[in-house]
Amino acid sequence: MKKHALMIAAAFMSVVYFACHEDAGIFDEQPRVSPEILELIADQGFSTDGVLKLEEGYLVEGDILMTEEQLRSRPMSMRVPMEEQYHTFNLVNAVPRTISVDFDRKVDQVIVDATIDALARYNSEQLALDFAVAGAGNASGGGSSNSGASDAKPPGTPGGGGGGNGGGGGTGADIIISKAPRNAQYLASAGFPTSGGDPHNSIKVNQDYLLSNNWAYNTIVSIMAHEIGHCIGFRHTDWYDRSLSCGGSSPQNEGQETSGVGATHIPGTPSKDDNVDGNSFMLSCIGPNINRPFTNADRTALSCLYDTSTPCTK
Repeated sequence: MKKHALMIAAAFMSVVYFACHEDAGIFDEQPRVSPEILELIADQGFSTDGVLKLEEGYLVEGDILMTEEQLRSRPMSMRVPMEEQYHTFNLVNAVPRTISVDFDRKVDQVIVDATIDALARYNSEQLALDFAVAGAGNASGGGSSNSGASDAKPPGTPGGGGGGNGGGGGTGADIIISKAPRNAQYLASAGFPTSGGDPHNSIKVNQDYLLSNNWAYNTIVSIMAHEIGHCIGFRHTDWYDRSLSCGGSSPQNEGQETSGVGATHIPGTPSKDDNVDGNSFMLSCIGPNINRPFTNADRTALSCLYDTSTPCTK
């Protein structure tokens, strides 16, 4: 993996910049995370390395947002198998259902287009989850200027993203895409489904960094698909050893083997003793010119969780 690869934070997984990045010094000093919060994070099964305090809560594993309420909850204990393609204990329920996505007016059109193309990747799998841009119908792809007309409307127009702070203009969308703060130390961030079975409702994207550094369009599509994956319950494919995608000389385990939000192996996907799925869209880290459409193992995992016609023990 290249030295300058970044965590997808897409989960996001919001991707934290590596300390070796040449621009690392431009960011403001981060608020201190208290020992009590670090203990709660550890109790939930996450690593306490590199935790960031954000306005909405705490960013763990590079791109996963956890509120203090979530950290103080006590989910059931469960052994976490050390195998590939994982989901959290909480999943989106009441399927089949449509998940609507909307954009804050500050989101750049490139991010809007990339999100539409990411949603199209999901919709092409014919899952029991149908993704649609609020007010614009099914997201069928073609968001970029190079791939045809888009079904979505630009932010700030009827049916497009709304205004205000962190909202989609009152559209009631299930997931709102918004711009990350200027000094954000991640590429994108998201969270996991609620205990009530709804997708996580927010994805923040560091568009200033992505666009000013000319990250490839399909890489941004892959980042958005990754963060949406977190919103519907996917853990990082390589959570048990981030060095598989992030580099480094020693294993970097993101969490414990018991309790917390869970990292349940999805039947039919490979074990850690097999060849690693080195192109999975849910790998922890990504570089600026990498495209990660769904692999066969990714498709197996998606079908297992969200294709009601596919027998699968979750």
